[in-house]
Amino acid sequence: MDGLRLEVSTRPIVAAAAPWNRGRTFRAAVVWGTWLLASLSLALFVWTYMRNMPYVDDWVMVPVVTGHQAVTPDWLWAQHNEHRIVLPKLILVGLLRWIAADFRAPLYFNAALLSVASAMMIGLAGRIRGRISLADALLPLAIINPGQGDVLVLGLTMALLLSAFFSYVLIAALGKIEGRNSGRAVVVTSVTVVLLPLCGGSGLAMVPPLLLWLVGYALCGLGSGSRPGWPARAFAIVCASASAMIAALYLIGYVRPVVHPAPPSTIAILRTALQFLSLGLWPGGTRSWAAPGVIAVALASVALARLAHVAATRPSERPRALGLAAILLSTACVTATIGVSRSGLTPSSGLAGRYVCMATPLVVLVYLTGLTYAPANTQRRLSVCLMLILALAIPGSTARAKAQGRDRYACAMRVERALRAGQPESRVIDLIASGLWQDRGGVTHMVAMLRSANFAGFGRMGTGDAAIARTAVESGASGPTQLR
Repeated sequence: MDGLRLEVSTRPIVAAAAPWNRGRTFRAAVVWGTWLLASLSLALFVWTYMRNMPYVDDWVMVPVVTGHQAVTPDWLWAQHNEHRIVLPKLILVGLLRWIAADFRAPLYFNAALLSVASAMMIGLAGRIRGRISLADALLPLAIINPGQGDVLVLGLTMALLLSAFFSYVLIAALGKIEGRNSGRAVVVTSVTVVLLPLCGGSGLAMVPPLLLWLVGYALCGLGSGSRPGWPARAFAIVCASASAMIAALYLIGYVRPVVHPAPPSTIAILRTALQFLSLGLWPGGTRSWAAPGVIAVALASVALARLAHVAATRPSERPRALGLAAILLSTACVTATIGVSRSGLTPSSGLAGRYVCMATPLVVLVYLTGLTYAPANTQRRLSVCLMLILALAIPGSTARAKAQGRDRYACAMRVERALRAGQPESRVIDLIASGLWQDRGGVTHMVAMLRSANFAGFGRMGTGDAAIARTAVESGASGPTQLR
């Protein structure tokens, strides 16, 4: 075979690149673009409407910011309304003392929590499906919606927002639990159940279902035929014990706030609970809460039934299905707690804007449950239903948020103008009591502290009645107790 030559190429073999999928790129751009715009809108809201001025519950942080209150275990553990908000207080101290002595810092932090939570849920949806779908745009619409205005106005709502954020952390961890990463999910859940009761009453209410899942999976694998390694199991038992101890300590010396009347009736409890659930789908806080509330109950019931069916018929999926069910039941515990504790206040107490952040995890969980276990047709119908409701709620919740922001801005600017003009303390106190905190005695006490620290222009106040403020500092005054 003369003339036949065999040539061996020395060039490396390179696998052919996967073809560019224009549709997949477009879908990802739409979903992540929605997330980015929604996240920027939160920061823009704080930048536009908020001033470096405490508002309502945030006045409780003034003594710490000015140095009149040391950060002690007693102060961290003290009740604020019915909440023991150890973790939020620590974060607030870090932000206000060591990052920036600016009461807008916690508001930007709250905005960041919502943005991170939304990003986690988009990533989880993409992993479950194997790709991002246009339907996933409803996740940022649900989590980062204009109805979240309260957490961008009041820094201490971080106590409620952290509980909701930990719900998203749990969804992200348990929603992708598999044999090879079950140890990681157990560790995340273990740490979370320790931190939740340190976030206040809302976090404490979430703990029981999560503890049951954690202990059951650590000890016996929930009958799935697999369980995490012994280090993760030991860590889970230690954390579960610590969480139970914190919950018990929470109740020792607990004093029920006198401002919360007993529930007037079972109907009132159910009404308040339904109002709370409606906020996840319809966060405008309007009178049109009955239909969204009923829809939320129906969706949650179907999701719970589906998770129970999967757990009963597919042992390998049992840890994930029961884990998601535990998160859903933790939201049910929060709902029941709000129904019992708030139904005696007003007929619309369940529609408080600060509750929106705690109601939205249920909507996200329903969507992801459908994405994981429902047929394709059911997934599409569920996505369209949720997207339509959330979109219809945007105009009303946007108008409410803007009105809230403008009112907050106007109140703060009146105080700032009085400070720049060097008006007397009595005038400044009147302005604060008219819109930023109605407890005049508490205002007098806190203003004296702000003045002594020359915080945000308070040192420029007139001196005509400084003796009144000094007397208030010496005698002491109660802090704000309106976080509910």
